[in-house]
Amino acid sequence: MKKRNGQLVCLSVVALMGTGLAFAGNRPGVVTLTFGDAYYKFDSERHVDATAMPNVELAYDVTDRIGIEGTFGVLNSDLSATLDTGQLEGDPAHGFLYTIDGVYRFANYKMIEPYVTVGIGEIGLKPSGYESVQQGLVNAGIGAQAFFDKSLALRAEFRELYTTTGSGFNDYFVNFAISYLIGGEESGGL
Repeated sequence: MKKRNGQLVCLSVVALMGTGLAFAGNRPGVVTLTFGDAYYKFDSERHVDATAMPNVELAYDVTDRIGIEGTFGVLNSDLSATLDTGQLEGDPAHGFLYTIDGVYRFANYKMIEPYVTVGIGEIGLKPSGYESVQQGLVNAGIGAQAFFDKSLALRAEFRELYTTTGSGFNDYFVNFAISYLIGGEESGGL
């Protein structure tokens, strides 16, 4: 009897979640605040170890499919080799990543909403004791949001970055995050 009651409770929870998920997804006028942590892999020619990159993203949805978002990430790593400039393997390398991207979201499938991004940005790296190096970049990515409520989603994405200044480095990162959606048409605006 207890087993049957447990199954009934589980089915009820799934059914209740399913009713809320029918309305999940991005909507016009919504502002999204996303907190994430990425695995950032530097181009091997940079001679910088891969690292975690805590990041925050702020987005605005123009329509339910099109949006714009800005990303800010913090990079703290170490050099993976001794360089000609006198920097030694293991010396710290710190920096920031800034991007502004257009977002296109595809039709959602139940609670999953896939998307693509494309944009521009800048990465700044400063090996310990040396001048900061700022490099412009272009980036593109793919990802998906999994909605658990009309204003709460988990997010996973892969993004590739190519520096347009300097030596043309090709970095990438894999990001996992949680998104909070605020306002929008369905909730009566901001």
